[in-house]
Amino acid sequence: MADSTVTSYAPPPRNGDATTSPSYGSSVWGAIFNFCNCVFGAGAIGLGGAFAASGGVLSVVTMLFFAVVTKFSLDMVVEMSLDASVTASTTSNAPVKVASYEDLGLIAFGKAGKYLVLWSKFAYAFGCLVAYTIVVKDNFASAMQHIVYGGGHDESGFFYHFLSDDSAQENTTWVLGLFVLLPLSLLRDITPLEKISIVSVLAFIGIVGIVISLYFTNPEIRVPGGTFQDHWLEVKPGYIQSLGTFIFTFVAHHTVNLVFESLKPELRTVGNWRRVSTWTMIITSMFSLALGVGVYMTFWDSSTSDMFGLYPPMFLIDFIKLLLCMTMLFTYPPSLISCRELLIDFAVDMSAKKDNSTDTTISSPNLSDMESSRELEQPLLTEDSNGTTEVVEEFTLPTTTTCSAASGSWIESMLLRGYERQLIFPFHFSLTIVMVYFTTLLAIKAPSLGDVLNIVGCASGTMMAFILPAILSYKLQGRTAMPAFILCIGGPVGFIGTYYSLIQLIEDLGV
Repeated sequence: MADSTVTSYAPPPRNGDATTSPSYGSSVWGAIFNFCNCVFGAGAIGLGGAFAASGGVLSVVTMLFFAVVTKFSLDMVVEMSLDASVTASTTSNAPVKVASYEDLGLIAFGKAGKYLVLWSKFAYAFGCLVAYTIVVKDNFASAMQHIVYGGGHDESGFFYHFLSDDSAQENTTWVLGLFVLLPLSLLRDITPLEKISIVSVLAFIGIVGIVISLYFTNPEIRVPGGTFQDHWLEVKPGYIQSLGTFIFTFVAHHTVNLVFESLKPELRTVGNWRRVSTWTMIITSMFSLALGVGVYMTFWDSSTSDMFGLYPPMFLIDFIKLLLCMTMLFTYPPSLISCRELLIDFAVDMSAKKDNSTDTTISSPNLSDMESSRELEQPLLTEDSNGTTEVVEEFTLPTTTTCSAASGSWIESMLLRGYERQLIFPFHFSLTIVMVYFTTLLAIKAPSLGDVLNIVGCASGTMMAFILPAILSYKLQGRTAMPAFILCIGGPVGFIGTYYSLIQLIEDLGV
């Protein structure tokens, strides 16, 4: 029997890097703030418009329901990743590699499963990047113009025209993309963002507090009219299209492995992860709900996804807009890092396939060689009362073709030595600037934040957060009630919601 304590995999450290320290990584609360930073974002900003399109009580119930289901789905992914971990050598105390989300697809369904997970994660993460940039585009220029110039200004000045003419939103978005998003996105992992994540989360909480205070202290901004029945009990016709926003608010499966592996090695257990996911969902659902309800009760059916464009000009609103932009700018890098690693992983895998690599250093199981399908229903890891993850059953998995680059392949010369998903700096910089460019361009061309939230949430969010975890769990862990429940939710919502969201997007684009 191997050593009973599972040693989690961490990326190989670079010489002279801080990661050479065995204590490198986040605490549980550091991971919670990192994960909250990944979850907080454009979805919460669009909730006011979703409430107006759907109805009050129905929106609250739907939002909290998706928060709970998403938490269970996140836990399923991490638990399956640990269950599917395999030792590099069965004859030594080699470290265990924690399987990634796409590894689970490979183990369960081969290359097709891996590619489906890869592109689902990429589509969602890329959609997040566009949505975050839209929020910055909608808020930064107007806030800066009001704060800098106020009531009096020199309208002949260059800076005034830069912030206030018809192309102001586009100009400021490009500048922020180049001088803020690009430098932050050049980071190779999210651990250095832990302290920034704390600031970002606190800024979002401050935004919620200001919105609530404005409702009580500035009654003149409230939109009058309507009854309790109209505002809270009525089911409105935009509910189906708005499902994507409710889903988008909580889905963060594209960063779940990044956050889990950002924990200190000794903290990477199922029990600690459940604490991270539980507190993250509690914090994000509480403040997202407060923000959505606060905007909805202020403007009722007039609420839109561009929520702060509804308020009259005032310093406090401009301050909120800048806080919001800061939050989005610091939420952007984790998603881009995830996107970039997905693209590199796909390129490495295609290169290995093309060059017919036979290296088996990193192996994946061939489930058809198991003695019986019953073994799929037995978890490899369990958790004792102290939260320690232990091996309860051991078996040897046959090896298959690795996903690492083949020797002499075109991708090998681009990879950073010792890393599977990191490029040397010239290629790292080039890929990052291309991704920042295209997300900024699409954000500028998008008709509205709500359209992006709905289509991304329904099309790729349901696939990544509900459908894929459910079918992977069926394959790897056997038939249980939770995956069946999640699949029954995700399947219909994804199909129906995507259809109606696509229709709405086409109409708003004027096609």
